[in-house]
Amino acid sequence: MITELIVRMALENPRWGYTRIQGALYNLGHEVGRGTIANVLKRQGIGPAPERGGRTPWSVFLKAHWRSIVAADFFTTEVWSWRGLVTYYVLFIIELSRRMVHIAGITTQPNESWMMQVARNLTEQFGGCLASKAHLIVDRDTKYTAQFRRLIAESRTAVIRLPPRSPNLNAYAERFVRSIKEECPDRMTSWGRAPCVVVSPSSSLIIIASATTKDCAIDLFSQSQGLWRRVRQFVGVSDSVGC
Repeated sequence: MITELIVRMALENPRWGYTRIQGALYNLGHEVGRGTIANVLKRQGIGPAPERGGRTPWSVFLKAHWRSIVAADFFTTEVWSWRGLVTYYVLFIIELSRRMVHIAGITTQPNESWMMQVARNLTEQFGGCLASKAHLIVDRDTKYTAQFRRLIAESRTAVIRLPPRSPNLNAYAERFVRSIKEECPDRMTSWGRAPCVVVSPSSSLIIIASATTKDCAIDLFSQSQGLWRRVRQFVGVSDSVGC
């Protein structure tokens, strides 16, 4: 317990030296020597305060800017049409602090002109989900072009590009994609361009999307007897779940 507390204090307060950590532990009722604190941190690979303060851990950065960070990612779904099987790309934005998901757009051709229009929609002064956010996390996908990143940055939202092959740094977005892939699209195929209702049983997440519209609606419904009545009223579909 004491070891975990020492490590937590050092990581969450990178400028705290051994003496400062010792004083904080004493305030909590733990008498620990400076040498013991130094040895614990050394075993955990954590350096002294000057070295520790020069580089902010990713978890500490997220916690410090929790309410102002959003993350972006894509997932795909296949739709049967008269032309055959068509792949749709879905770009979403997730607010880390509230786990709220915004569908930024759905297209079969996520080219630069489409991405630029998405960027303009996201950065609108009124209604854009990036209007009040300071940081946008994206991976190294080539769809996030230099022009896309420039337009986002001009709206005073810093674009943070993650290192290659580091999905764990965008864990919340990756977990959302996994839930969607495992609980519906991988088990069913949509037909045509009619509205689609996707239900995530484990989280009661309902996504209502239409390939013919610019926007999609996402809401979180609690488990209740009136669940499907509310869904039917929202999109005008029957009781059956599907697309």
